[in-house]
Amino acid sequence: MRLGAPGSSAWDNRPVLEVSAPGIEGFYLKTQIFEDFDNGTWLEKNNIKKYPVSDALLPQMVNGQMTMFSTFEEIIPTPTGITAAKGNTIFLKSKDNILYANDKPRTRMLKFSMSQESPSVALTEGERRKNTVLPGDIAPSLREISSLLVENETDNTVKAQILQDFFLDHFKYTLNVNYVADNEGLIKMIIEKRPAYCTYFATALAMLLRAQGIPARVATGFVVDEKISP
Repeated sequence: MRLGAPGSSAWDNRPVLEVSAPGIEGFYLKTQIFEDFDNGTWLEKNNIKKYPVSDALLPQMVNGQMTMFSTFEEIIPTPTGITAAKGNTIFLKSKDNILYANDKPRTRMLKFSMSQESPSVALTEGERRKNTVLPGDIAPSLREISSLLVENETDNTVKAQILQDFFLDHFKYTLNVNYVADNEGLIKMIIEKRPAYCTYFATALAMLLRAQGIPARVATGFVVDEKISP
């Protein structure tokens, strides 16, 4: 994922997907996870291990259905806690709870079961180190900026909230980004509070969190909360 102009899809108002489940008002659907960043580019994990997913929908779980009008190769935008998926193909799931399909049709329909329990998170020491790595040339600037923002706060949860609020309070959203998003450009964006869009804000926040020793990575996907009538 390279930071830069969003392309024509940003202005395409055709529906991408519909998803519904009784009792669920909105969904966050993940598509990819990124951990390695340098000079404006996030690299996806290599050789992602995938495991079989049951096609037996569970009545005691939340059950829903999805129709995708545009497909993302084999990736299925996935709600957290998916436990089963049923459609015209075999589905696999990664450790990061992202669903994959064996086929690549134009339109894809599936039914799924999902748990509403929050998944527990436990990082290995290797994962913690990987998710606190900073680009060497801008690491000092990121540490200085983040320290000025969090001041004397020591609690990581509070630090994370302060850093998130920094973007909510001081930045504007735009798809017309007019600067190069390399490492130097990222620092320029943060210091000058340059308008940008989601992947820029997510990247900058992840780097500032890492600068405070808080493990962070970037997940792409969709927030689905626009309702349509039957």
